[in-house]
Amino acid sequence: MKKLFSIECKRAILSPFLWIAACIPIGLNLYGIVLTSYGFTITASSFFFDNTPVICIFLSIFIPLHIGQEFEVRTINNKIMAGYSRSQIYLTEMLISILCGFLLLVTDIGSILLLAKITALSFGITFHEFFMECILCFVCVAVISALFTMITMLMHKRLSSIAVALCLTILGLQLGGNTVSDLKQEEYRVEKDGTTTENVLYIKGLERTLANGHMLISPFAQAKYQPEMQHETADMKAENSLIFKNVSHHWEFLMMNLIEIIVFTRLGLLLFKKQDLK
Repeated sequence: MKKLFSIECKRAILSPFLWIAACIPIGLNLYGIVLTSYGFTITASSFFFDNTPVICIFLSIFIPLHIGQEFEVRTINNKIMAGYSRSQIYLTEMLISILCGFLLLVTDIGSILLLAKITALSFGITFHEFFMECILCFVCVAVISALFTMITMLMHKRLSSIAVALCLTILGLQLGGNTVSDLKQEEYRVEKDGTTTENVLYIKGLERTLANGHMLISPFAQAKYQPEMQHETADMKAENSLIFKNVSHHWEFLMMNLIEIIVFTRLGLLLFKKQDLK
């Protein structure tokens, strides 16, 4: 399996699309940090994880392109004939997909840190907070990569896999963005005359529970929520958590994402083993 992993890793690294995908977040960070003026103080943390949804979109195209080619040129069949099991092939493709997602995240975060250093921006959060949020973000991208791997390994065709993965991503990000927008609403608003009024857009009760449940289950909603995590107060953290309300970070996301990775992997493997590859 080491040889198979090495071959697939090299093929992924040499993909022009992957490098284009890596350059886009760098360009966005360059524009946001260096080329944009702000009327308030910004820090490096103001830009952390902003590009995670963009990375998800690129992965929804890259993973089907990368894996789909294996089916269309019948490389998968050749690997099976060479003695590799379907489990080895599936797990190798999934690990490569996850690593490519990690590469895009590291490129994004690394470019922010470099540009912040060049422009003398302060870090904005503690290293401990940054490290914890990175773990949550990386696992979020891992479960999305595992999902796209399962879709492509079962559909085989590049174009149809891209269509399904891209539509799922756009829909997931749109719904997730709506949920995050709802959860960000404050309970009370201060009017221009200084009076405090109740915010009619603030959700509570069952509606808030459903919104928190959606964010817990959907990694796309979590990707939209990532930039908000580092600015949460303890009260906001409690309000926007379905479970583990009194802990400092959203470890419920990590728990659910690990479960989903296991489910997608086992389900994908089970169905892939039963397919007739022709």
